Amino acid sequence: MSRLRVEPRVTESAIAQYLVPVVAIALTLLSGSILFSFLGKTPSAVLYTFLIEP
Repeated sequence: MSRLRVEPRVTESAIAQYLVPVVAIALTLLSGSILFSFLGKTPSAVLYTFLIEP
């Protein structure tokens, strides 16, 4: 049975450097939308209230 080894990269991935923040923001908006819809609120109205209205 072979063991899995985790080794650090020598150089950083250029694609990951730009893709990771975009994916993090998308997952945050998605999970927030799911949470607010479970609470009975319209996700777009809640996001508008938090981000645009102030």
